[in-house]
Amino acid sequence: MTAAFAVSGLCKRYPDFALHDITLALPEGEVMGLVGVNGAGKTTLLRLLTGLAAPDAGTVEVLGHALPAAQVAAKRDIGFASEDMRLYRSRTLDWHIALVRRIYPEWDDAY
Repeated sequence: MTAAFAVSGLCKRYPDFALHDITLALPEGEVMGLVGVNGAGKTTLLRLLTGLAAPDAGTVEVLGHALPAAQVAAKRDIGFASEDMRLYRSRTLDWHIALVRRIYPEWDDAY
């Protein structure tokens, strides 16, 4: 089965925090929850999986795309919903949809 994502030997260091040697894979179609105390590395892992941060060591693959080299292709297939979805108050919903349509060439208005 294809992995939705796979990381191997993943490391990321910040001045006050570090992820060390994480190896983890999630098969496509499965659901995973990330649970841990503040500072455990949940957000850091998500930033690495979405190409918002580059690993210091190890490999990251998302939907068959190696990051960071193929992050543009991977991002076309990633859906992201933040707990803090901010819209431009002065813009309409149609304007926001048009913005997303320009970012995602495969956007399907009907869907």
